[in-house]
Amino acid sequence: WRRRLDFVSITLTVYSLGCLLLELELETDTFRSAGWWYWNELVIALLFTAEYLIRWITAADRRLYPLTFLAVIDLMAVMPFYIGLFADPGDWAGLRVLRMVRVFRLFRHTESLQLFLRAFYRCRSELGAVLMVVVLVILVNSLAVFYFEHPVQPDKFAKPSDAMWWCVVTMSTVGYGDLTPITKLGRIFGVLTVVVGVASYGVFLTLFGGAWIDVLRERREKQALHSAGEATGTAPTE
Repeated sequence: WRRRLDFVSITLTVYSLGCLLLELELETDTFRSAGWWYWNELVIALLFTAEYLIRWITAADRRLYPLTFLAVIDLMAVMPFYIGLFADPGDWAGLRVLRMVRVFRLFRHTESLQLFLRAFYRCRSELGAVLMVVVLVILVNSLAVFYFEHPVQPDKFAKPSDAMWWCVVTMSTVGYGDLTPITKLGRIFGVLTVVVGVASYGVFLTLFGGAWIDVLRERREKQALHSAGEATGTAPTE
C-alpha cells in the first residue's frame, strides 16, 4: 500500500504543478482560482491533506513527524489553498505561486534528490561557516559602497538595500550593470566583493563536491554488498 501511495503522490504532484502553470498562463486573475480551477484545486488539496494525515498516522514517531523536512513541505503544499479560503486575495498577492513548493515533494520518491540532500547535510557545518562569511562580507561591503556612492549617485544608491543588491549581484559574478560604483574607494570595495565571491564559490564546490563523492561511494559499496549477498544467498551486512 505504501508503494501505491507513493505512485499516487507522484502523479498528483505532477498533475497539480501542471494545472498551476496552465492556470497562471490562461487566466488573467492571478490572485484567486475560479470556476473549474477552484474545484480542481479543492480536490487536489483534499487529497494532499489526506496523504499528510495518513503519513502522520503511520509514522514511526508521530510527535516528531510534523517537524521533518518532508512533512513541512507537505503542509506548505496545502496551506495556500486553505489560507485563500479565509483571506482576502489582495492581502496575499501571489499566494497561489507558493504551490510551487509541491515540487519538493518529489524528494521523497527520488533517490538522487535524497542523495543530494544527504550530501548537503553531511557538510552542513562547513557550509554554514562559509555562508556566515558571505553574509558578513555582504553587510560590510554594501554599507561601505553605500557610504561612498550615495553622495555622487543618490538616484542609484538611494538606500542601503540598493547597495546590498549590487553586492549580491557582484559576488555572484553576474554583474547586471544596473548599479556601478564610480568612486575610487567604491571600486576598491567592488574588487574585494568579486574576489570574495569567487573564493566562496570555490570553497563551496570543494566542500559539497567532497561530500557528494563520499555519498556516491557509500551508495556503490552498499549496492556491491547487496549484489554479493544475493549471489551467495546470504544477507548483506552493514
